[in-house]
Amino acid sequence: MPSAIPLLLLAAATAAVPTTETFEMTLGGAPYATEEFQRVEAPDGIALTGTVSIQIPGRGSAVLKQDAKLARDGHPQTYALNVDAPGQAASLSAVASADGYALSVTPKGGSEPAQSRSVPTKGPVFLLDNNFASHLDVLTRALNDMAPGAERAITVVVPQVFQALPGSVKRGPDGKATSGKTPVTTRTYRLDVANVGTELIARSGDGALLRAEVPLQKAILTRRGFEAGPAAQVASAAAPAADPREQALMVKGPAAALPATLLVPKAAAAVPAVVFLSGSGPNDRDETIGPNKPFADIARGLGDRGIASLRFDKRTVAIQDKSKLSDVRLADEYYDDAKAAIALLVATKGVDPAHVFVVGHSEGAMVAPIVAASSPGVRGVVMMAPGVRPIDAMIIDQMEVGGKLTGRTTDEIAEQTRSLKETFAAIRDPRRTDTPSFMGASAAYWRELMALDVPKLVRELKLPVLVLQGDQDIQVRKDADFEVLRSRVGDAGGRVTYRSFASLNHLFMKVEHRSTGAEYGFPGHVEPAVISAIADWILLR
Repeated sequence: MPSAIPLLLLAAATAAVPTTETFEMTLGGAPYATEEFQRVEAPDGIALTGTVSIQIPGRGSAVLKQDAKLARDGHPQTYALNVDAPGQAASLSAVASADGYALSVTPKGGSEPAQSRSVPTKGPVFLLDNNFASHLDVLTRALNDMAPGAERAITVVVPQVFQALPGSVKRGPDGKATSGKTPVTTRTYRLDVANVGTELIARSGDGALLRAEVPLQKAILTRRGFEAGPAAQVASAAAPAADPREQALMVKGPAAALPATLLVPKAAAAVPAVVFLSGSGPNDRDETIGPNKPFADIARGLGDRGIASLRFDKRTVAIQDKSKLSDVRLADEYYDDAKAAIALLVATKGVDPAHVFVVGHSEGAMVAPIVAASSPGVRGVVMMAPGVRPIDAMIIDQMEVGGKLTGRTTDEIAEQTRSLKETFAAIRDPRRTDTPSFMGASAAYWRELMALDVPKLVRELKLPVLVLQGDQDIQVRKDADFEVLRSRVGDAGGRVTYRSFASLNHLFMKVEHRSTGAEYGFPGHVEPAVISAIADWILLR
């Protein structure tokens, strides 16, 4: 028997044995995907292989398989991604060139790329696909030399969108956690790429990723067995503490019972009250966006001024069987449930039934006049950032702004604009019976939104109205929406009041520079001056 195996040979053999690492992904709190990957380090670089299995609600499953070759510092050299998803089967590739990467996509079974492009890069370069925790794992392992509070510029290659995007990483506070029931110390980082932020938790020793959260997308990727400690929960820092004045209850809408929160401040006499209507999409009662909860901020601030409130989950959140929501209309999403919420609030002990108001934000503000008009007891309406332009014009504008922020070329933005205009032209045509859903909503729903004439609704309402706007809002613009509403309606004999606030974004939270939407993913609070403006206006009615 040999006296010993050469140590160098033993180390090399051990390093070559792949270990399968597993991450689980949730989207909006529901299980969404699982990734299993293998990372093999060698003297000349890193081999990264693995599979992401995705369950798409209502559409079946998808499988993503990657095969990447990386330099020791994480710099990608070659990347192949095979996509097998409903309606999409293709292979994507990225190959390093002298000044960047050659990107291409080839349909399954095809021999020639359907699309190809060369993108230049500079500085430290990493792969990025938020479906792959392994890409973020490569990044956090490369950040082990960062000092506390340090910030580093990087470039990320995103083959799926044929882009190389600028980004930055900043090291946050350290913490403690448990991984596989073993205590570990952790580091945190904040990754910003274009207008999306990601919170990262990594193991201190080797930099291995333990958890990643994209608050704006409500996506969380967690290494199996990882449990974050309190100090590591960076993304939830803005979550307000429980308020003893609040009571959990249900709003009994016609389709489902909707979880809600009632806040009635202690007072000697009955108090005024508000019902909240949140913006577009499946919003919860707090209108949670990333770590931010605007409606919880406002409700508690109004409670401090002696005003009660009721906020409730939208039907699109509360109903778990999403197949029942395939053809939601505005009546389903807003009108019917809001009417039930108002009736509940009017009957609540301690609430003055003659002083009930509707507070709507974004799309909720656009429909608030209709909700108020259909409920005879409503005293007035607060419209926070109501869209005034046609909804298709707003979406196209938002896409163009987002395209510029993410470095898309003028030609790419023009092509996407053309495609969106064609889609909306088809939606507008009531004779079309083959129009597919767009952004998860039916053509009939979009036609209802397009038909909303917000200035006309405000003119015909006959109730007091307060219109609020943040001047840094890039979704509902001060010049194209707020000022247009003011010019078309005026003060209506003193019935309509307008207030705009400097340095506030769409969530009515302060931004230091221009809003990009990236700040939605990081903790903030509704500006107190906005809450005071609402309270002052209500208490004068």
